Amino acid sequence: MTVLATDRLNANFGRELLLAVSLIALSPLAHAGDENCNLKAPPRAAAISDVHGYFIFMHPRTISSNYTGCQTIWGEAGEVFMTLKYERGVAHALTRFNPEDHKPVLECRYKGEALETKSSECPSYQRIVADSAKGWSLEEESRLIPLLKPERDPRKD
Repeated sequence: MTVLATDRLNANFGRELLLAVSLIALSPLAHAGDENCNLKAPPRAAAISDVHGYFIFMHPRTISSNYTGCQTIWGEAGEVFMTLKYERGVAHALTRFNPEDHKPVLECRYKGEALETKSSECPSYQRIVADSAKGWSLEEESRLIPLLKPERDPRKD
């Protein structure tokens, strides 16, 4: 991934978080399930958005009140940007990755609907909940689909 694409990601972290949390961790929680946590690529059903012309994909699209597993955001090259891990519909961890080397660059933990991690970069639990409620626009997605060329689409069946 180029520096320009990485800069776009960092400059738009707030928007990505909004997108991710209607969403978008691979962090280990011994008691949490792993539904959708080991996906190598976004499935064909993943939601589509963009950040300054760079396509991003999220799966699953929504989180039910009893969902246990991961919600992940990928870039168009198939790189994982962010993952949120849920247990029974409650977010427990957010991990943001360096898209170039796939290593975590930010790990946030939540307990009892409160931020447990002592980092000013971690969003509050309330922000995750508020952003999650906003979701990704289906209208925007329908506008993007005709622009999505096969070579920029990492989704798999």
